[in-house]
Amino acid sequence: QETLRSGPSRRTAIVISVAKTKHELRLWAKRLRQELDIAGLSRQALPYLIRVLEGKRRILIYHPLPGELDPTPLRRTLAAAFFLPRIKGNEIVALPYREPLERGPFGVLEPSARQTPVSPQDLEAVIVPALAYDRTGHRLGHGKGFYDRFLMRLPEGVLTVGLVPSRLLLPELPRDPWDVPVKVLVTEEGIVETEAL
Repeated sequence: QETLRSGPSRRTAIVISVAKTKHELRLWAKRLRQELDIAGLSRQALPYLIRVLEGKRRILIYHPLPGELDPTPLRRTLAAAFFLPRIKGNEIVALPYREPLERGPFGVLEPSARQTPVSPQDLEAVIVPALAYDRTGHRLGHGKGFYDRFLMRLPEGVLTVGLVPSRLLLPELPRDPWDVPVKVLVTEEGIVETEAL
């Protein structure tokens, strides 16, 4: 039986059995993230993230869950307006990043619902979290579809960026017809442009 193999860099061979489901991959990715120095990898990825976002002035970031690389230090390094996602029903809305934040339904810190959402058309860049990505920009999320529905609403000119540890950047992931790839990937090792760019 084929198994997932991970190594110290993106060059490590990773074999994914066709029989692997997204559910099994989610369990594998969550286990692997527990082995990683997320704070250290976040610091290493930050200069590449800054380079990708150069010139962008309205950026949707995210407040990280445990195991996710942290994009929030961008607020101290880029002269831009930052926004955070908030879950509203089955959708994501983008709200200004203003503290204090509130704990959302899935444990994610979100802006207060009293703030006025901004239109997806007003954003210039969106940083998208995931459990894993592949080199075409497709993501392995938590299975709720919030980001896929949000990404479908973005204008073509919005830069979408996947932020992920290199050990969770895979050659290929299973995908569904409604999956929306990101245009650029950033890891602690560098920048990867995808087929969606």
